[in-house]
Amino acid sequence: MGLGAAGEAGRGDPPRFLSVEPPAPLRPFIERLWYYESRLSHPAERVLPSGRMQLIVQLGAAPAACFCGPMTRPVTVPTSAMRRVAGALFRVDGARPFLSMPCVALANLDVELPDLWGREGAVLGERLASAANPSAVLQALGSALLERLSVDITPDPAVRAAMVALARGDRVAATVEASGLSWATFGRRFADRVGLSPKRCAGVQRFQRAVRRLAGGERCLASVAADCGYFDQPHFSHEFRRYAGLTPGGYAPRSAEEPNHVRSVSRRKPTISRGRFESR
Repeated sequence: MGLGAAGEAGRGDPPRFLSVEPPAPLRPFIERLWYYESRLSHPAERVLPSGRMQLIVQLGAAPAACFCGPMTRPVTVPTSAMRRVAGALFRVDGARPFLSMPCVALANLDVELPDLWGREGAVLGERLASAANPSAVLQALGSALLERLSVDITPDPAVRAAMVALARGDRVAATVEASGLSWATFGRRFADRVGLSPKRCAGVQRFQRAVRRLAGGERCLASVAADCGYFDQPHFSHEFRRYAGLTPGGYAPRSAEEPNHVRSVSRRKPTISRGRFESR
């Protein structure tokens, strides 16, 4: 995908977004590498949880990198943190080979990369910031991830099959039964690779299906609730507020292409995550 507009951003410089496949050895674990550049006029955005993990590198005057664990609640991010950013979007169960700990240790956390990778994490920001252009930034990021990939940690087939089942809306109990594992063993292996419990991951997956429907223009909340597997519309509204911090009717994304970014209009002092950026 070439560098181009990433959707309507309101006033301010149009955003630019580049998304590429990672090198072949990384593809079982990483969905894509991305680069984003923009100057948005509004001061902050609410970023909705996707249950995905990302490595995010700020490329500004003081380059820095962090590992973003799977989120189950929204965070507020200043748009100044989105001016020039690169990252890696892991597959739902793909981050574990790049960590020395279970993914569940990073749930709802953004961890500075030097705390996880030592000196390699400390210099990654400068390494990418010095690249000549966005494509070179992503090439450097791919190289850094190849250097950190542990060949001793391969995809867990039971967890990967479970993610396919949960993504299509299968019930957690049926998914665990299909794995042939006990609840305790399945839950431990799932949390190690995904960072969330099976039930919480299924809830975030269902929420994301609803988000995509709403961002695509669906206005009948009863239809969204039924199609995405909620008991009824009140259940849908309750769960949506849990994960988004707002009602389905109040959801208004920055653009249909960036459904997890909602312009923040709250006057209350927010809890801010400086590093998080949920790419599409």
